[in-house]
Amino acid sequence: MKKMTLKVLSVLMILVMLTGMLAGCSTEIPDPTTVPETTGGSAPGTTSGTNTQLNADVYPLKSDKVFTFATKSQDMNNRYFAKLWQEVTGVEIDYVVWDKEQVKLALAGKTLPDAFFASTEINKATAYEYGQAGFFVNFMDYLEYMPNFQKVIEQYPDALTFVQNEDDSVYCLPLIGNTATKHNVMYVRMDMLREAGWNDVPKTADDFLKCIGDLQAHYGAQMPDFLAFDGYKSSYMAWSGATTIMAFFFPSFGELMQTGLTVTADGKDIVLGASTEQYKHMLEFMREIYVSGAFSQDIYTKDGNSSKVLALENKVAISPYMSFLGAENFANGDINDLGVLEPLTSEYFDKQHYWARSRYSWHSALINAALPEEDIITLVRWFDSHYATEENPLTKDGKVWGISAWLGKLDTDWVKDDAAGTYEVLPHEGFDSSSNWLNTQGSGTQLYHGEFLYIEKSGTGLMRKGEGTVEKLLPYAEEPAFDTSMLTLSEDEVGVYNDYWTDLNKYIGEETAKFITGQRPLSDWDKYVSELNDLGLQEVLDAYQSAYDRQVGK
Repeated sequence: MKKMTLKVLSVLMILVMLTGMLAGCSTEIPDPTTVPETTGGSAPGTTSGTNTQLNADVYPLKSDKVFTFATKSQDMNNRYFAKLWQEVTGVEIDYVVWDKEQVKLALAGKTLPDAFFASTEINKATAYEYGQAGFFVNFMDYLEYMPNFQKVIEQYPDALTFVQNEDDSVYCLPLIGNTATKHNVMYVRMDMLREAGWNDVPKTADDFLKCIGDLQAHYGAQMPDFLAFDGYKSSYMAWSGATTIMAFFFPSFGELMQTGLTVTADGKDIVLGASTEQYKHMLEFMREIYVSGAFSQDIYTKDGNSSKVLALENKVAISPYMSFLGAENFANGDINDLGVLEPLTSEYFDKQHYWARSRYSWHSALINAALPEEDIITLVRWFDSHYATEENPLTKDGKVWGISAWLGKLDTDWVKDDAAGTYEVLPHEGFDSSSNWLNTQGSGTQLYHGEFLYIEKSGTGLMRKGEGTVEKLLPYAEEPAFDTSMLTLSEDEVGVYNDYWTDLNKYIGEETAKFITGQRPLSDWDKYVSELNDLGLQEVLDAYQSAYDRQVGK
């Protein structure tokens, strides 16, 4: 990691020097804005060094074109975010929804939209493959038009490593930020625990089993459809992913924190969490939960609707999703009676630790390289606007910066109290709750919100989970030795991954469900691992190990 960080910083220093040289001479790259001449060597719009240029002097841009963006969201054009960003940046976007097949056809036929944004259908390897073929813009060629991004990656150099390829190219931009509401949470009805004889949340795996048993015995006698522990819906039972039940419980049984492809705690070897003894112990625990009578037996077919109804009727005590509850759900009217479960320990691992989701995430933010140069620069600046900070906002009134893609305009859509460390989304006409407005009017992807460890202090939608994560989870948060999603695989390594991973992923999911529900005994564990190897697990591990050794070294 240190090696890569130094590499990134070296690249940045070279780029800053080059930008300084360009500031004193003419350039063939047309600038679609009328930007006052800057002092010093930084790119237009940056606040670093002696440059005094502000974002508010750069935006809105001057562009008469309507750009087409492919996205995953059905209603981006009608969202408040889209209208706000058009007003602030001066760039009009027409969002179209493309599924995986449409993306494949577009790449095959070279019929790309002007850009991709908030699309999940292109990963780093695909972006690199088609970027090298000339389909996508290399953002490193346009850093002089990205002063906000430059400033942010100076603060978070690993963010660049996250998206940068071995040849230093960057075809997609990262999401950068850490909020109090970003983490995987297991909510607990503390009022129910107290009535069932528990004054605090369980701290060990054994205590958790006893706790849900006591809750079920106490409330189940009164309410036949009561569930002490509800998994909410089938997707929360996925074998991998950052917000699953497996992701929450897995670290309780060993030193690894991820069930997928990860690095051992000593930083040496690539392993698959789902093939380790730690995963086996977690499955034993999940099997006990499943047969306890305190857990939903139809979890693998649930869509979440029935779970939400039960929770609103006060018939669920512990769940990964209860943020929609309000004060009316609690006899004393105290919403703080909705607590958060701390990381558990177990007989196999006696240290509380928790997978701190990376502050960097991959989201499609790619630009069609076939566009005219001035259009490319306009879109580069549009993406760069998302990295604007509160210190250098996008508007002269200081109310809009990168986080506004999530929360809207300060003092109009939300307010914050820096001293108390809280924020509040304001009521909006036509919406029954602040959270409903937030969930339906935001961009769905915010490229930057920094270290926004603020806690939502009101609103029907809970968002109060921020308080729980800050107090109960973040003290135990750890990051894996290395985030494998930052690896750049070679063409051959990508081929190996593509050859085997789809079948492996499907098989692990199917067998995990069988182990938990009892369709397959855990005495079959060694056979299961052998079957993973038959499906190509070792080949995938070798490919990732090769990329890891090449990029990070041992």
